[in-house]
Amino acid sequence: MFGWVDTFSAQLHAGNEYRKLKSVYCIVITEFRIFGKVDGVHLVFELRERNHPEFVLSNHLQMHFLRLYELLQGRLDVLKGVSPELRHWLNFLAFGGLKGEEEMSQIVENDPLVMEAVAELQRFSSDPQMRELERWRKLWKLEYYSGLEAAKEEGEAIGEARGMEKGMEIRH
Repeated sequence: MFGWVDTFSAQLHAGNEYRKLKSVYCIVITEFRIFGKVDGVHLVFELRERNHPEFVLSNHLQMHFLRLYELLQGRLDVLKGVSPELRHWLNFLAFGGLKGEEEMSQIVENDPLVMEAVAELQRFSSDPQMRELERWRKLWKLEYYSGLEAAKEEGEAIGEARGMEKGMEIRH
């Protein structure tokens, strides 16, 4: 939301007319389960009236969530009903770094824009400096999630110990 607000508000200058503001779309790509009770790989949030969702306040804010979790688990059935263009991008985002250019071209049906992104990914992957940056990003990600797990375990242990203390106090 902060990124959207920052981008949208950067358009506002003294003397500008509100009607000249351009829409800003926020795209969030996740590899983890988000909004678990909602199906679909593409969720769109907009400004709508709660009791009458057919009334859209403004099209200036749309947040698109692209959920790759199910695809990465091999559940290609989640692509049913998704437009071919979005299906191509979802496949690229989920598998672009895992498959070669020839295999990706088949998956994305030679979509020109996606194939341009595949070529850029190939170029990026062949650059030693970029590969090193990616290696550091992966290490950071591993350490981050490992730290979260350790903090969770520590918090649970502290909570359990405090619960035991409280239980002892109540007994005495």
